[in-house]
Amino acid sequence: MKKNDERALCVPLFKKTKRIMKLTTLYSLGVACCISASTYAQDYKLSMNKQNSSIIEILKDIEKNSEFTFFFNDNRVNVNKKASINVKDATLEEALAQVLKNTGYQYQIIDRQVLIKIAPSSVSSVSGVQQNQKTVTGVILDESGLPVIGANVVEKGTTNGTITDAEGRFSLNVASNATLIISYIGYVQSEISVKNKTSVSITMKEDAELLDEVVVIGYGSARKGDLTGPISSVKGTSLTERSTQMLSTAMQGQISGVEVTRSSGGPGSSATIRVRGVTTLSNNDPLVIIDGVPGSLNDVVASDVETMSVLKDAASASIYGSRAAAGVILITTKRAKENKFNLDYNYEYSIDKPTTRPTNGNVIDWMNVQNEIKWNDGASNPYSQYSQETINSWMSNNATDPYHYPNTNWIDLLLKNISVPLKSGRIKY
Repeated sequence: MKKNDERALCVPLFKKTKRIMKLTTLYSLGVACCISASTYAQDYKLSMNKQNSSIIEILKDIEKNSEFTFFFNDNRVNVNKKASINVKDATLEEALAQVLKNTGYQYQIIDRQVLIKIAPSSVSSVSGVQQNQKTVTGVILDESGLPVIGANVVEKGTTNGTITDAEGRFSLNVASNATLIISYIGYVQSEISVKNKTSVSITMKEDAELLDEVVVIGYGSARKGDLTGPISSVKGTSLTERSTQMLSTAMQGQISGVEVTRSSGGPGSSATIRVRGVTTLSNNDPLVIIDGVPGSLNDVVASDVETMSVLKDAASASIYGSRAAAGVILITTKRAKENKFNLDYNYEYSIDKPTTRPTNGNVIDWMNVQNEIKWNDGASNPYSQYSQETINSWMSNNATDPYHYPNTNWIDLLLKNISVPLKSGRIKY
């Protein structure tokens, strides 16, 4: 029992001895690496002559010819600054001191890594500029006193901004004389100066003009502010701003949730409309209702549209049935107004012009090709279809009898030059 007890006491001591040996070894290796790195930095000699070069170019040359690696912050250190160096058998410290002279930067050597950073004097000057800034906190509420969540708060004239949290509060570091721009969908954008303020409270007003807009919803009309279903609308004036009378093309980018694609750029080509994406293997085009009558987008020009609404939810099927499976586009055209006369005139034209015209052969070339085809197919005579005499005399016969000996240039016959008279001259196509 005594021997077992002694052995039991010896085991932990042996483990502790092994652990001390491991730590000692690691420490020795670390000291050796530090001594090696320090020795390398002291033994490294540099010879270089570069005048009016960027700092980054000089550092890259040092990296290329040594084991040193340079690190810096792009946002704080401008490595494109011009610098000069002219040293021979100099240490790295001497070289960097010459490169970074009068730049406001300093270096720090850590092993074989070199950190380029702003000198303390430069940092203090930057802090002096930042003293002109301040932190502004605030809360944004609607007219009923509820917080506006996700409202945009931006410092005017900059991209510095933030959004409000779940309680409508925000905090932003701005210039001492800044002006804040507050915006949110459905509310009127407002501006507030924080020149002598560090805390603000802002009440946003609803955009009454937007919410009072009347939208056609299939079974009547309603105020846009009262809608709960996914319905989008656009006015005719927005459609006529595009330089096209194709209604399907004018819709592109105008209505949220409506995908408009064009597979052809030819004159008169219409676009493909998708309201709910591809829902079936057959027809995925939305149902188009023009003044209460089913029709096509190609039946109406953009200038005739008063309003356009797109019904995107399944509730439209309760009105129009299965035809509304891919969505419904409701178009209300313009109507005459009492005691008011309007006359609009729109004119469009298109010109097709070939980019290049190939060089075509004449009738002699054609006859030679026909003879060559026969000859390649095994004919015994290279002039088996058209004799050499016929080919040689064709053009002279064409001058006296062009009907029996034709030589028609079909490209010139089909494509004619058009001359358009203008005040200052003429233009040809």
